[in-house]
Amino acid sequence: MSDNGTLPLAIDRRPVRMVNCFNGDLNDPLMRAAWWADDETAVTDLETRLSGGYLVGYRRFMLILPAGFPHNQHLMPSSQWLTMPEERRRRLMALLPRWKERTRDPSVEIYVYAGFALSDPRKLEMPEQRDAETPDLTRDWAWFQANWREWIQDCRIDGIGFDNAANPKHVAAFVRVARVLSIAGIKCIGEAIPFVSKDGALTPADEITQAPWFALDQFIANRDKRRAWRFDPRTTECGVGFRESMLVPGRERRVTTERDVREFVSRGLIPYVYTSKWDEVVMELTG
Repeated sequence: MSDNGTLPLAIDRRPVRMVNCFNGDLNDPLMRAAWWADDETAVTDLETRLSGGYLVGYRRFMLILPAGFPHNQHLMPSSQWLTMPEERRRRLMALLPRWKERTRDPSVEIYVYAGFALSDPRKLEMPEQRDAETPDLTRDWAWFQANWREWIQDCRIDGIGFDNAANPKHVAAFVRVARVLSIAGIKCIGEAIPFVSKDGALTPADEITQAPWFALDQFIANRDKRRAWRFDPRTTECGVGFRESMLVPGRERRVTTERDVREFVSRGLIPYVYTSKWDEVVMELTG
């Protein structure tokens, strides 16, 4: 576990099923998906979605912002535990360990996606980007415990996806957090892909060999216009998120195609799949 470009945990090339607890639904004050906003059936529906993904062939799952994301806020909330109702938390603590045990598959992993910057663990409100503070686990261990202790110890999750971790002000701190938590076997995956400008073009930064990362297909397409970025599967664990469509320059939306999926994966990227539309091709490509 050194700082010489070695990933802190073993490279995992398996695709990830993204579980859309949050989907930007403006009909909900926390922009949760309708199925997850239903207090009566949400956790039962989560079990159905996990089991369905498992039958398709997924063994890694990421729950996206399970506590939600208030309207008109720029940064995604880092507080994704105490900000949920107590009954919802209790049901998750009962479901997730039981579901993993019932698969009888030790390779199954569950992650939770949340913001990276510091905030009050009991509130979803986040500071503005310019005011966001970067976590330091030596100084901010109580913050981390409040947000993640029950997720890790009681829900038995295996990792955390941190939004905005590739922001230049956060990237070095994220790599340190990923290395510290790897000691306990917790995988940290940063969003998006850190990059630098070189010879008049943008190119992935050295940090891609120091921690796992993933970004939406549109993030990569809009920065790698020459389609020159390549990711060595022996030294990187970088993923690409596939939805139904992507935003392209000019803020126009273009439907994602199977050709797009195949082309991104051929460049060494691991699929992070938001929609069942891509299940068949992803399973074909990843074996």
